Amino acid sequence: MAPLVAVDLKLAHDPWAFIGPGCDYSSSPVARFTTHWDVPMVTAGARAIGFKTYGAVTNTGPTHLKLGEFSLKIQETFGWQRHAMLVYSDNKDSNDDRPYYFAVEGVYDLLRIQNISTYDYSLENDINYKLVVQKIRENGRGPRE
Repeated sequence: MAPLVAVDLKLAHDPWAFIGPGCDYSSSPVARFTTHWDVPMVTAGARAIGFKTYGAVTNTGPTHLKLGEFSLKIQETFGWQRHAMLVYSDNKDSNDDRPYYFAVEGVYDLLRIQNISTYDYSLENDINYKLVVQKIRENGRGPRE
């Protein structure tokens, strides 16, 4: 609904700026339009890393990139250089907006850029815990020297 309202607002009133929308999913198409129209969009909802590619977007709230920077600072403070483990839930049913998917994105991308080994493993509905533990043992400490 947000992109339709944005187009209607642009055609009817030609605003000098857009305030909102307030979530990643509705902000994404509106950010594409506002960048194309060269009209600023101010929001606290565009927290995902991908919004940095839209020059018209100004985010007033904390972004997931900042969460990644915080994670790197923790790694640096404690001298953690060998490995990192990140676990999150990603329910893909039609009623879930997957809020943790974007939150984890900033941490994952920045750890990868800093040359910290990352490994992802998808857990499906029928979880074989023995296999999961085996995968963690095999990949949890990075390459063996």
